[in-house]
Amino acid sequence: MFIRKMAALMLLIVLTCFSCAKKTGAEASAEGGEAASESSESTSRPTDYVQISGNSFKVMKADGKTVEIAPCAPASTSDDVAYALAMQIISNIKNIYSEVYGRDAKANLSDSEIGSFLQGLLDAENGKELDYGFMMDIGNRLQADAEAQRAKNREAGENYFKSLETREGIIKTDSGLMYEVISEGTGDGGITSDSKVNVDYVMSVYQDGAPDNKVEADSNQDIDFIVSNLIPGAIEGLKLMKEGSEYIFYINPELGYGPVAVSPVIGPDSYLIFKVKVNKIHADEKPEESEASSSAQTE
Repeated sequence: MFIRKMAALMLLIVLTCFSCAKKTGAEASAEGGEAASESSESTSRPTDYVQISGNSFKVMKADGKTVEIAPCAPASTSDDVAYALAMQIISNIKNIYSEVYGRDAKANLSDSEIGSFLQGLLDAENGKELDYGFMMDIGNRLQADAEAQRAKNREAGENYFKSLETREGIIKTDSGLMYEVISEGTGDGGITSDSKVNVDYVMSVYQDGAPDNKVEADSNQDIDFIVSNLIPGAIEGLKLMKEGSEYIFYINPELGYGPVAVSPVIGPDSYLIFKVKVNKIHADEKPEESEASSSAQTE
């Protein structure tokens, strides 16, 4: 799944930034000769480069002239297209960094990353074509980095969950689910997989070094859902609760989303911290609906 997602994101960048035409064998051969010629010329003349300066950047042209370009508000449809594509591309880049390197998806790019991005724009504008082999190499390196980061995150999460086993108040079930009781409710119990419940919850992901070793991934208040629609760890945990109860569940990847990345925060093999309060267990209305339906058919 990761490879398909990365391929789609990289393809979007390619399609929106560059115009890549398919080449015949003859064209490729001719291009190879031109490339060799350009390579020999490059040793005798300077190449264009981008220099960031505050909120603008300077382009040093091959002829030695410097052009400064500053951000400006879009003033035409073509300007709007360029603006919208730039926004989307930067968003895609940040999502890649978030998924591969565990960065905050809202974190700013570094100066060198912005500079490299601008250099890519400049090269494309000057007619340089994207090399397929270069893109494949990037994909392979990203895949390797992602696997290394995933292994590191899993090891850190596993160690943290092991440390919880000896913490006072933590209960571990046969499946490996761990939980602690914040407050025990006095209402009805008997939650099953088919139950419809109303809850308040906060879903967080364990992240080494983050505040309290967790990053919030999702939260909701006064929301209804069917228990069977949840991940296995949440289903098992809710069945232990009754109205008014508030628990914290520590859910390992096997009881969570496993190797699947479901959001920029919840990546592959995520260790989840699920705080939930059961406000209400809805009465089963299926028998009444069934009787009403049967009565209507009889009439």
